[in-house]
Amino acid sequence: MVTCKAVFVDNRPRFYIFTGSVMRPGRFAALLCAVFGATANAQEGIYVGVGLGNFDFQEARTDPLLGQVTGDVSIAKIFGGFEINDYFAIEISYGETSDLSQSVIGNFPPLGNVNYSLTQDFAMTSLKAIGQYPMDWGALLGGLGYFSSENDFREFGTADCCSPLSNSGTYSDEGMSAMIGIEWRFGRFGTRYGFRMEYEWWDISLTDSSALGLAFSYGF
Repeated sequence: MVTCKAVFVDNRPRFYIFTGSVMRPGRFAALLCAVFGATANAQEGIYVGVGLGNFDFQEARTDPLLGQVTGDVSIAKIFGGFEINDYFAIEISYGETSDLSQSVIGNFPPLGNVNYSLTQDFAMTSLKAIGQYPMDWGALLGGLGYFSSENDFREFGTADCCSPLSNSGTYSDEGMSAMIGIEWRFGRFGTRYGFRMEYEWWDISLTDSSALGLAFSYGF
C-alpha cells in the first residue's frame, strides 16, 4: 500500500512516500502525494437509473392525407454508466415510446371517401460521453454521442377507389444525439442516489425528435 505523509523539519514541510513500512523521501514526493490525493478524493464508479418523460415528434415532410405528422407521447428509459471522475462519465441508455397514433376520415377526390390511420413508436439506444460540472448540490450535465433507433409503423386505410390498405414495417436510423441536464445528488458512491432533469435530442432523419424527462439514479 502506498501512502503519503508530510513531516515538518525546521518549520518546512517535507513530503515522503511510504511503501509498506519503508519511508522514501524524493524530489518528486510532493508531486506524487498531490496526484495520489486527487485520485483518492475523486468520485468514480458505476451508476444505473430509470427515467420517464415526454417525447416530442414532428416530421419534416407533409403527408398528403394526415398533413404534418406530429405528436407528444411518453417515453421510458433505463440507463447506466461509468463515472471516470468528478468531471467525465460514459453512459449508455435504451428508451421506448408509447404509440403515436393519427387518423383521418373524409372525402379526398379522386380517392372518394377515405378512412386512414397510422400508428408508430420509437426505440432508441444511445452511447454518450457526459461532461459534468460539480456543484454543492449535484452537477450540471452535458452529453454528446451516437444513437441507433427503430421506428415501427402500422397503417390501415380504406377508400372508395381502391382495395383496403394494410401495411407495417420498421425504419432504422442512426446518428448524433445530445443532452443537457441537472442532477441533484445525495451521498457518495456506494450509497449515492440522484434525481435528474434532462433534455435529450436525436438527429433522426426527416424528423425533429426530442424528450424532456425526469430520472432517478443510484451509484454503486
